[in-house]
Amino acid sequence: MANRGPSYGLSREVQQKIERQYDPELEQLLVRWVLAQCGGDGGPAPATPAPGRDGFQQWLKDGTYGIAPTDIFQTVDLWEGKNLACVQRTLMNLGSLAAAKGDGLFRGDPNWFPK
Repeated sequence: MANRGPSYGLSREVQQKIERQYDPELEQLLVRWVLAQCGGDGGPAPATPAPGRDGFQQWLKDGTYGIAPTDIFQTVDLWEGKNLACVQRTLMNLGSLAAAKGDGLFRGDPNWFPK
């Protein structure tokens, strides 16, 4: 996590509420999807993250899953780990758009993503 002190009072309650929204099962689905999208091009397969919020955050920040450095998340939600549930929702929306495109380039199970 980022270099910041502990939260107290209302800030702590809000942060705990945000953290309870994080879904470990959704994390695994998103990891599989990102790996399916970025792998299979003949290059080395991207490494898988360590399980959990911190591993997921570091994996996305790292950028070695095939995303250009200019396209890596730049939000406080990812970099400081304040709201990784929001990062999950963004990836789910991206997956939905990619699956709905119908251009034949989508890899993975389109049923993972809402229509």
